[in-house]
Amino acid sequence: MIMKDINKIIELVFILSRITREGVEEKNNLLSYIQFQTLSFLIKQKNPTMKEISKHVHITSPSATILINNLVRMGLVSRVNDKDDRRVIRLIITTKGREELEKGFLMAKKHLKKVFRQLSEKDRDDFVRILTKLSKLFNHNT
Repeated sequence: MIMKDINKIIELVFILSRITREGVEEKNNLLSYIQFQTLSFLIKQKNPTMKEISKHVHITSPSATILINNLVRMGLVSRVNDKDDRRVIRLIITTKGREELEKGFLMAKKHLKKVFRQLSEKDRDDFVRILTKLSKLFNHNT
């Protein structure tokens, strides 16, 4: 029984991810989903390193370099030397990056609102409660 449940959960997680991705990658949005994730992480983490970015978005260091190079080229991210160790490069989100991230959040919210409007209030509350519980369990175990 548990394997059947796990298979269903995997399938549903992929569907939920696709729904979220579709909201972020609306045609009027400049950002890809991974760029959106990265900018969001830059807001939460104060001046992370490239290694922290690659770990957070689950990509290799060379892929993270390409990702960040593109964000820098777009004017959304800046590189700065660490004040304590000049060999360490820190990443900061620019004003333009914050604006694009906010635009992405608004588009994702609009898209998800359309999707979740089809659920009852109780179902939405249950969904949020369960995701919150899973998030706490995941964050506790990592």
